[in-house]
Amino acid sequence: MYEKTTAIQGFPFYKYLTADQKEMLANNSEIKTYKKGEVITGLINHCVGPFLILQGEVRAIIDDENFREITLFLLRENEIGLLSAACVLEHITFDAKFVVETDSVLVTAKSCAIKKIMEANAEVRCVIFETLTDRFSLCMTTLHGLLFTRYERRMAAFLVERYVYTGETEFDITQEEIAKMTSSAREVAGKTIRQFAKDGIVEYSRGKIKLIDINKLKDMM
Repeated sequence: MYEKTTAIQGFPFYKYLTADQKEMLANNSEIKTYKKGEVITGLINHCVGPFLILQGEVRAIIDDENFREITLFLLRENEIGLLSAACVLEHITFDAKFVVETDSVLVTAKSCAIKKIMEANAEVRCVIFETLTDRFSLCMTTLHGLLFTRYERRMAAFLVERYVYTGETEFDITQEEIAKMTSSAREVAGKTIRQFAKDGIVEYSRGKIKLIDINKLKDMM
């Protein structure tokens, strides 16, 4: 169980707030639970303000009317989502979504309160824009990989990153989920997984993958 006044202290700008601003943030924040697959927000249509992940994983994506999508980056526990704050950060003009990857708990701040705090507090503005710069750097890294990196390398990097984060060599994940995380088609992801299995790099059964040769995956990156 999370207590709101404690949870909001995880926002990276919290230490720069005045007493009145801390009270404003507390009065304009809420803790919510999201189920896997829920869409938290669209930048332009549903501006909810910055959020902090207390538990779980959230994936930032862009998609189109044909349901094709690109995963921009993944956020995990204690990381802040800022691209949802288009009505606070007015120069953001493209539409994106945050999709919940695992059951998650978030503390979300209302955009109106954050905007007032930013207007009055230069240090908060600096922290938010620095974090935003980092997020856009992740977006550019993703786009560079999509344009210039072979899919096998992207798949290897995804599997190694998952291993480093979880510390596990075996995890539950479907081909569809892998395809979404690596911004590819299910058929391409499935073909690559089967080739990795044939090469003795992984073992794959329905909805489960086991890493056999992590060093080989690292060499492929």
